[in-house]
Amino acid sequence: MVYESTVHGCDSLDSRGGKFVPEGAAYLDGNSMPFRYYRVALPTKDRPEVSVKDISTVSLGKPLCKEGPMGRTDSLRFMPVDVSTPFFRDGLWMTDIRVPLYVRNGSSVSLRKKFKISVTFQGSANGVNPGKRAVSRVLNEKGKKLGDGLIAAGQKYGFDLRVSGMPSLFYLRLADDPSLMLHQEW
Repeated sequence: MVYESTVHGCDSLDSRGGKFVPEGAAYLDGNSMPFRYYRVALPTKDRPEVSVKDISTVSLGKPLCKEGPMGRTDSLRFMPVDVSTPFFRDGLWMTDIRVPLYVRNGSSVSLRKKFKISVTFQGSANGVNPGKRAVSRVLNEKGKKLGDGLIAAGQKYGFDLRVSGMPSLFYLRLADDPSLMLHQEW
């Protein structure tokens, strides 16, 4: 969802056009088209199929500024949704999805205000959800390392710190503190 959908005036005073300045947008060199990037974990190294369905758009209602958003002087080139070649990182296959935020609207443009991205994965990883794999392979490993470090630091100062729950989102408590008052002070 794009929250900032206000139509802004052009930076040059002689232009009667308008522009959008969507938050969190990225731009390619030489193109003033705003994009949103999404990184997706994949079950296999195969590139997924991706489609975007517009739920609501906001019409600019006037010609687009020549200088583009954020004062850029690049030209505006409409491009389709792009899915990068899958890459292997942190024990997972991943891909980046680039969604253009402008759509053609006659001689002007509209901003994708709210949209739905559908990703169809190719292949199977024996029923393992790639999102769960990301948590188990990356976040749990780092959470366990952090929890173990906190236990060691507590022991160094005479505290019996207990860590429970999932390593990526653990709960800490002091074992010898039935009233939890020491825990609150800590």
